[in-house]
Amino acid sequence: MKFPNIDALKVRHIAEIIALASIAGYFLFQNAAGWQEVSMSLDVTTQRVHDPCDKDKDIIAVVVKLKNGNTGAIRISDAVAAIRYDKITLENKLEGIVRYAIENGKVVQGKQCPEKLWTGLGPNEEILLSTYASVPAGKVCIVDVTVLAKRKLRTYLSEGRSATISLPIN
Repeated sequence: MKFPNIDALKVRHIAEIIALASIAGYFLFQNAAGWQEVSMSLDVTTQRVHDPCDKDKDIIAVVVKLKNGNTGAIRISDAVAAIRYDKITLENKLEGIVRYAIENGKVVQGKQCPEKLWTGLGPNEEILLSTYASVPAGKVCIVDVTVLAKRKLRTYLSEGRSATISLPIN
């Protein structure tokens, strides 16, 4: 039985080609399976009470539980709640994303950062966001929540949306 003339350099080149093809296949599989995409869930709840200062108004509170999926960290860019009734839309930023200032590598408690930074969530982490608005009593309100987020190495933002309806108080 004759063996072909193979030296160590040829074996090395073949091994490098197999390694590169394996790495490319790994990343193609992750991308096809959705591991590189943003996966988050939004749970929107509302609570409505009569405004004690104005009998013709209600105050609607919106609470959003945002949970990251289990496939890696995401960076939250923006979160907005649109509250619609009749032909009027109120757009409120969701509060709860606190961006603290960092000095000498340490977070300064109570001092918020003036510029808009990203807020990160690791796998299976969740955050509560909220806002409120004054709406006319007796009006049905549609609350539409939009959250923009991305993966660390991605350049584009993904949008997560959820909606709920707030009925008038009897």
